Amino acid sequence: GRRGSPAASASMDRTEELRSVLKLFSEGKEVPLEAPAAPPPPTDFAAGALAIESRFSQTQRLIDRLEKLVDRRALHNDPAAEIDEVSQMFSTDVTEVGDQIKLLVAWVSRNTTKRSQRAGHCEQVVQSLRGRAAAHTMRFQETLKKRTEVLKNQNRRRKQFGAASSRSAMVQLNTPLFQFEAKQQAGGASAGPGSGP
Repeated sequence: GRRGSPAASASMDRTEELRSVLKLFSEGKEVPLEAPAAPPPPTDFAAGALAIESRFSQTQRLIDRLEKLVDRRALHNDPAAEIDEVSQMFSTDVTEVGDQIKLLVAWVSRNTTKRSQRAGHCEQVVQSLRGRAAAHTMRFQETLKKRTEVLKNQNRRRKQFGAASSRSAMVQLNTPLFQFEAKQQAGGASAGPGSGP
């Protein structure tokens, strides 16, 4: 990397260089360096953002499940009840995520000063979470629209093939065999297949 760039110097390990400088100033005695401090515990904001992030994996699983249900091609095993259940669960999850995002916004307004770097960072995180929630909701709605189209196509095919099968049944009832049997039942068994009307 380049020596003058801040990014290159920020990523270089300069521990040995620091030790040699400390050795010079301490009259040749080696000065032990303290171990790096443990990272601070996450703030309430970070914990809340992580909780929301974990909820997105659950909503993603619900979207995936809905897509599989919509794509299932079953004539007699309609997944309508399962789709209703998944829709209800998704609606509950999205509502709860929205409520959690509102709590984050309230935390930011209480614990940061406007236009501070921290407030700006928190706002970016909130906007990202809102964007993910909106994207999940949009994908879920698109999948439900696909379900509506599948149902429309199924109904159209049922009407089309149902009407054709009832017409073919009528045609089959008007065959000579059925007319002969109907005449026999009406006029008695004396008429034979060769006798005409």
